Amino acid sequence: MKVGNPNNLIEVETCYDLRRLNKAIEAGQPYSIVQIKKNPDLERQNLLLKHRTTDKVVLVESRTVFAQHQGRIEYTHEEWEEIGVVKGYARTRERHEGWGAYILPSYIRPDDRVYIADLIEDIVATTFWSNVYPATDGEGTWDGERIRVDMKPYQRLTMIG
Repeated sequence: MKVGNPNNLIEVETCYDLRRLNKAIEAGQPYSIVQIKKNPDLERQNLLLKHRTTDKVVLVESRTVFAQHQGRIEYTHEEWEEIGVVKGYARTRERHEGWGAYILPSYIRPDDRVYIADLIEDIVATTFWSNVYPATDGEGTWDGERIRVDMKPYQRLTMIG
C-alpha cells in the first residue's frame, strides 16, 4: 500500500545489491544498511478448505468469516473438509539476502525529511476487515546514520469498501 510523495521530499534509493552499494560508497554518498526483519503483524494463517460435494476450494482466515455484502459466512465441518493450515506473509519481495540499504544523495543533511519509494522495513500500512496491507513506501527523517521511518502517513490511510 502506497502513501506516495505528495510533499516532494528528497527521494532515497533502495538497494539490495552489493555492487551498487559499494559504488555509492566509493562516490561518497551517505547510506544506511537495514537488516530485514519479519513483522509478526504481517504473518498470516489461513485454512484451506474443500467443499465436500462440489470440490470447490477456498482459502479463509477461519470457519466463520464476515464478508461485505454477504455478512457472516459459515464454513461448517459437515460441508467443508479442512485440507490444511496455510501460513503466509503479507509482504513479498522479488529478491533479497536478508538486508537492504538506503542510498542518499550527497547533499542530504541530518533532520532532512525523505521519501522512500521502496521501503525495506516490514511495516503494516493499514488493515481492512481481516486483511492486513504492508507499506511499500514511506517517509522518514535522516538522522545522519539512518532513516527513522515516520509512522504518521499510515494513520491517514483508509480503506473504503
